[in-house]
Amino acid sequence: MKKIILLCVIISLCSNVWAQDYVQIGNDSIHFEIKGSGEPWIILVHGVTGRLEDLNPIFYWLSQKTTVVRYSRAGNGFSTYHQRNKTFDSCVEELNVFLEKINAPDKVILGGFSFGGLITRAFATKYPERVQALVSLEATFEEYFKVLSEIEPNAVEMETESMYGRDSLKIPIGIRDDLNALFHVWKSPEKWDTWFNYPESIPHCMITATHVNMVPLRTTEEFMQARYEAQKRIIEKSKTMIHIVLPDADHYVIGQNPGICIDAFDMMIHLTN
Repeated sequence: MKKIILLCVIISLCSNVWAQDYVQIGNDSIHFEIKGSGEPWIILVHGVTGRLEDLNPIFYWLSQKTTVVRYSRAGNGFSTYHQRNKTFDSCVEELNVFLEKINAPDKVILGGFSFGGLITRAFATKYPERVQALVSLEATFEEYFKVLSEIEPNAVEMETESMYGRDSLKIPIGIRDDLNALFHVWKSPEKWDTWFNYPESIPHCMITATHVNMVPLRTTEEFMQARYEAQKRIIEKSKTMIHIVLPDADHYVIGQNPGICIDAFDMMIHLTN
């Protein structure tokens, strides 16, 4: 009986892989987790100063559909940060090397939450042949400061204090450099056409939350409408596009509406297979 039980366990593990591990990228160990089986693979990219655990509400359920992978960028979560030269471009290249290290298929579906949405769009621009589809989960956008400063002249100062706090030196350097990479994108309009110009043939699903709350730059309907319009402009660049708007959700749509996020990936799987 013991031998039979052991055999069942082995069969189960082989058909539905689940492993946490590290890969070496440069001088850093990148923490990742892979679960599920089959193709297309889904690669999840967390938000600024986040970690792979932020994707808990959707990770397990997506693994019931196909192979899903999540990782913590260098300096986040349990990933180390020895090189200390993070930029937005290095975040994009880190994703590229990571996919090579884990032997991902030639094409993958990329899911980016918040800052992760910028990274996945830039990756699709630089490596379009690797991207089967994009799913943007309340993704921030490059025009963030430009758009919101037209409504609130102090938008940059408000967001800086909100995210960095009053003493940025108290923030761990890996987290601070993650923030610096994000702010660099927002403040570099001369680079937007180079960073975010992926082919219109790549399908794109965008989830936008429009609930007004007390978070800086989300306090009025005007702010939220401006964010919606900016994200709409992004999604309209793709020939195949889906825009899901959640009026009762805040920024963390993964935790508040996991079912809709999972359905978004499911739609892109069926649309592109």
